[in-house]
Amino acid sequence: MVTGSAGFVGRHMVAELERRGWDVDGVDVSSADGWRGLDALEVFRFHQVRYDLVVHCAARSPHRAAIDAAPSMMAYNLQLDAAMFDWAVRTHQGRVLYLSSSAVYPAGLQRQGAPWLPLEEDLAGGDQIGFPADSYGWTKLTGERMAAA
Repeated sequence: MVTGSAGFVGRHMVAELERRGWDVDGVDVSSADGWRGLDALEVFRFHQVRYDLVVHCAARSPHRAAIDAAPSMMAYNLQLDAAMFDWAVRTHQGRVLYLSSSAVYPAGLQRQGAPWLPLEEDLAGGDQIGFPADSYGWTKLTGERMAAA
C-alpha cells in the first residue's frame, strides 16, 4: 500500500512498484478510484488488510510554498503519522517505509551562506536534536522518532 499515492513521490513509488510486479493499493484523497478516494486517516481507522509493504508518503501540503504559508498543517500531519504507525502495529503490517525530509536538519545547516557540510543522519537526530527549519521539519523528525520506537 502507498499512502499519498497521487502525490509527487507517491505516484512515482506506485509506478515503480507496479513496474516491478507488485500489486499496489493506493490511498489518496485526490483520486476517485478504490482506496484512492479516501483520506488515509479513514483507512487507518477501519482497514484490516495486512500488506507486505506500506509506503507512507501522505502528508497535507508537503510542498515548499504550503510549508511556508500554512504551518497549521503540522497538527494534521502529526496525527496522520501517529495513526499510520498505530495502525501498522495494530494490524501487523509487514514493513513500513516512512519518508522523511531534508527539512529535519537544523536550520543553521540550511541557511544561505552556511559552510558547506554533507548532511548525514546523525546531524538530524541522535542525542542532541537541532532545530529544524520549520514546522514541517519538526513533523518529519517526530515521525522518524515514532518509526524508531
